[in-house]
Amino acid sequence: MKKVVFMSLLTLLISCGKDENTLTTSYYYVDPSTTPFLFNIGSYWIYQDSTTGSIDSIAVRSVNRYNASLDPKGPGQGTDVEEYAEVAYFGSGTGSYNEIFRQSYIFRGPLNKNGRPEGICYYGRAPYGTPLIGSTIYNATYEAIFDTLNVAGTTYHNVSKLRIHEDSYITNCNLYYVKNIGIVKKEYLVNDTVNRTENLIRYNLIQYPYP
Repeated sequence: MKKVVFMSLLTLLISCGKDENTLTTSYYYVDPSTTPFLFNIGSYWIYQDSTTGSIDSIAVRSVNRYNASLDPKGPGQGTDVEEYAEVAYFGSGTGSYNEIFRQSYIFRGPLNKNGRPEGICYYGRAPYGTPLIGSTIYNATYEAIFDTLNVAGTTYHNVSKLRIHEDSYITNCNLYYVKNIGIVKKEYLVNDTVNRTENLIRYNLIQYPYP
């Protein structure tokens, strides 16, 4: 009888040890759909107001990468790790702000106490595929994708137009994004009507090596 009990305990211990040793940790990077908008120190964008001719500029101050631990998916599951990148910008008229690249999103503003970004200004793709026209995630609505768009005499291709609804870190506006360049046009809205426009006239870009 004692031998049977001992063998049962030994089998249980081996089984438990095996489960512990097989716990795996998955590491998640920023989604490739957003990395074309991730630029390094030395990158800058210069915009001109189409009405007044005034100049506004923005530049990358710093880029940092952080790890966030995710809750296990279930019993016996390892703790997954998700990486996100935080970019700090400084500018003239625009002022300073941060953007966080996380999963397939680009959030504007810092993380709140629950580890979630405050506001979003772009998302690379909707869950499970390419963003659908009219789809909204957080405060960004995909309104259109243009094959070409002329901005201040320069023709850009595959331009995404996002309608950004006002939050703590951004006013009501339309932002026009181009991969590997960023925002090429900004339309500021008052009562859903364009009040003023800023066009990209010059830039210097250094792609951040990721991952």
